[in-house]
Amino acid sequence: MNLVFKPVSRRLALVVDDEPINCVIMQSILEKMGFETAIAHDGYEAIEAFELLAPDFVFMDVIMPHMDGREAARCIKSMTSGRFTPIVFLTALDDPEEVHACIEAGGDDYLSKPVDPRLLRTRIYSLERIRSLYQKLSRQHDELLFKIAEEQENEALANRVFLHAVSAHNEPISGLDSYSRPASCFSGDLVLSCRLGQGGIRVMLGDFTGHGLAAAIGALPTSELFHAMTRQGRSIPELLTELNHKLCRILPDDRFMAAVLIDIDPVKGEFCYWSGGMPPFVYKSKDQLIYHSSSGLPLGILENYDFVSEVGSGRLTDIERILLMSDGLLDVRNQEGATFSSCGFKDLMDSWASNDGFFSALDERLDQHCQNRLPDDDVTLVSIDLEKALAVLNVSSDQSADLSPEPEGWEWALASGGGYLLDHSEVITALTDTKYLQDWPAEQAERLQTLFGELYNNAIEHGLFGLDSSLKSTPDGFHLYYEKRQALFDDPPPGQIRIQMTFLPRQQGGCLRLVVQDPGKGYDLTRLSELEQHDDPSRFWGRGMQLVRSLADNLIIHPPGNRVEAELRW
Repeated sequence: MNLVFKPVSRRLALVVDDEPINCVIMQSILEKMGFETAIAHDGYEAIEAFELLAPDFVFMDVIMPHMDGREAARCIKSMTSGRFTPIVFLTALDDPEEVHACIEAGGDDYLSKPVDPRLLRTRIYSLERIRSLYQKLSRQHDELLFKIAEEQENEALANRVFLHAVSAHNEPISGLDSYSRPASCFSGDLVLSCRLGQGGIRVMLGDFTGHGLAAAIGALPTSELFHAMTRQGRSIPELLTELNHKLCRILPDDRFMAAVLIDIDPVKGEFCYWSGGMPPFVYKSKDQLIYHSSSGLPLGILENYDFVSEVGSGRLTDIERILLMSDGLLDVRNQEGATFSSCGFKDLMDSWASNDGFFSALDERLDQHCQNRLPDDDVTLVSIDLEKALAVLNVSSDQSADLSPEPEGWEWALASGGGYLLDHSEVITALTDTKYLQDWPAEQAERLQTLFGELYNNAIEHGLFGLDSSLKSTPDGFHLYYEKRQALFDDPPPGQIRIQMTFLPRQQGGCLRLVVQDPGKGYDLTRLSELEQHDDPSRFWGRGMQLVRSLADNLIIHPPGNRVEAELRW
């Protein structure tokens, strides 16, 4: 290619025309306007010159040999990589259809031949203003993408803090279920649970102002104090006083935490409660719902605050279930601006009272109400089924309070994934390295390892990887299944599997609670029920749940199937 051009300067114009005289005229006009120029004589030369020189303007003739101007413009526009390089067509044809075809091909303006220098100058100034605006918007777009990436990194950090330092310390409690629909990646709501001495449980739902990392900063000390003081046997007022004192010191003036706290003591046969700045919590008594309104201030507002007088109590024999909720549920608005409290709340509470697929019904009703509109605040609910909780605790409400204290237990938590996925043998090794299992009877340690291996592998293969067990129905499918499994294990998708073990020794024997939660759907509950009802001895896949049920003394699979709680007792 024989290109004619001068050294590149701040403003370079590429003139494309098969007539040399036209090139000379345009070159003369443009140089008087302060442009350096480069010349190409057909579409192919124009494309090569554009790639080599990256000009600021392109002045393109329409009719040329080899490749015409319209085709060349299409190619050049595909090479701009986000830059705005104006293409001005030069045509001797005064035909609206011709002009339309040029603009459609990627042209930004056009001029009729012979070119009027004054009109050319006006068009150039106009296009330079557009280019300046485009460059400004492009810079703002890049800055916005950077800010979004930075915010996502912060949210990922907040989520990691929450997962590893907050929720991983919660103890699995049968009968306690929670639901969360965050307004952003990280929820400002906080659910904490811990066992009390003498077989009781303590549950707290907190609602921090703000989202993301700001909420995680408040959640971390709150969780540490909650678990430490609960294990020390400290009362609700003592815990609230310390929490309030710490939050007043670490949170800005415009931040606080509304909260509701419930203690359930089956030995005394009573429950105690405190609520500050939260919507009413609800409990079902016989066939009616009782609403308890908040009477206290949120934590982190007034440092010298007396909580003792605001702690209430009731008899466990009077209630069946308790429901805690954050104000995000009541304030969710639909497209018309109506809140959920005025539209679907009563029907939802009727569903909870009947205990008929409550959280599934909640999800459906919120979807119908929101109509693809994101909630303005985090939505969190905690439901406590007293019958299930007390049954697992093996403590009835009429027992006396003079029981001997149990030996001290332990809890152990791990998250696998997020860049490095452990296989189940590595997790078992990590657990045994802590010396927790060294004094166990060999039979119970083997039972735990088998049970854990089945639940953890299911969480990996179906919850994280999304593999279908029915692939293993044929020899070729069996091979394909494990080929896919290995490929996904080498390059795992995002998400983490959370494992928590809590050992509660008894005067004779002990009880280990194992919780495995995956980021996907886990067990397909409908399909699982069908497989268990129609057992086929010749089928060598889909039989893992039979093994799990035979090993566990108690098993709960929480909908949609991605959280499994199992107990081993001896």
